[in-house]
Amino acid sequence: MRHLQEAVDRVNRPGMTIAILPGLYREEPSRPAPTGACARLPARWSDWGYQILSYEQQVQCPHNQNLVAILGKQDLQIEGTGAGPLDVVIDAEYRKLNAVRADRADGVYFRNLTAQRTTFNSLYVLETDGFVIDRVLTRWNDEYGFLTFASDHGLYTDCESYGNGDGGLYPGSASNLNEGRGHDVPRYAIEIRRCKSHDNALGYSGTAGDSLWVHDNEFYDNMVGATMDSLWPSHPGLPQNHAKFENNKIYDNNRDYYHHTRDGTCAKPPAERGYERGVVCSQVGVPPGTGVIVAGGNYNVFKNNQVWGHKRAGFQLFGVPAFIRGENDLAKQADTSDFNRYEGNVFGVSPTGSGGRTGWTSGGTARAPATAGRGTRARPRPRCCPCARRRRPS
Repeated sequence: MRHLQEAVDRVNRPGMTIAILPGLYREEPSRPAPTGACARLPARWSDWGYQILSYEQQVQCPHNQNLVAILGKQDLQIEGTGAGPLDVVIDAEYRKLNAVRADRADGVYFRNLTAQRTTFNSLYVLETDGFVIDRVLTRWNDEYGFLTFASDHGLYTDCESYGNGDGGLYPGSASNLNEGRGHDVPRYAIEIRRCKSHDNALGYSGTAGDSLWVHDNEFYDNMVGATMDSLWPSHPGLPQNHAKFENNKIYDNNRDYYHHTRDGTCAKPPAERGYERGVVCSQVGVPPGTGVIVAGGNYNVFKNNQVWGHKRAGFQLFGVPAFIRGENDLAKQADTSDFNRYEGNVFGVSPTGSGGRTGWTSGGTARAPATAGRGTRARPRPRCCPCARRRRPS
């Protein structure tokens, strides 16, 4: 078989493995524009020019939006057989929203491959209970490198992502299993470990990024190292809660890609923007030079991280009025950015001992105090929130 989709279509029982030989996979049969009934699906159009399709419509027309569609397959492993991820490349060439979509694909396992060049996500895992992303590289996308959404029992390990207009890693609306608990929780929904995310608008982004354990990663050379927020309506699990960041290196997130918007580069079609040459077209409004932003989150823990080299601030924490996420109950308007803990973090000093400009800004109530290392100094609160419109996953 020459195409990955052909192999996926032949999977007829749980527990099968697809071994991909080294090469470039352009998936030509999946590329043509929709015809017939698939061109006339009764579904709402988003502001970004694509339809919001149901799962049943994705099954009916799997390649309207996806280069490779893994729909309803159970316990499937897809593994590149090369020496490294770059030996197997799945390339959408900006013709599809997603290079690979795994939807309701419980137990799916991706290993040792690259997915790239989409108008939304390289690797999209949706409504899936149990997934692993192992030694996978994603790059050069309008929005996200990795997007996992409304999923549980997930693991990202030893991954890398760069060149994305939103988050390199985006574990959005993970299972909200710890809602209503304090800091002692029985487990986390998704673990992210030993990954590198760099040269993106955001290294890590998590609207309703609930019950996540993020440890031993590196977030660097982005505009912002990591964000978690309650800013965007229609995401399950708001307000955001219970992310645990520990033993991460978050440094030198000082990129400013907005000049690509100002000079008209980002108004060109995606294939002409030059993502492969380092262009990033930011899809979000954020303050460059910031390590971590918590914009409306509760019961998060930041422990034993090393944060250095930022021009604006190491951490920013502020509340988000509930009406922004579509909640109009007056009693809930100030219900975010409470009970967050910052413990044992080292600010402003790299592992080699060099310094860097790092600050701290905060807003909210009932937070445990930060435990800061050398090089820490307070900075004023930002005058406005880093708000811009974001696509809702479809």
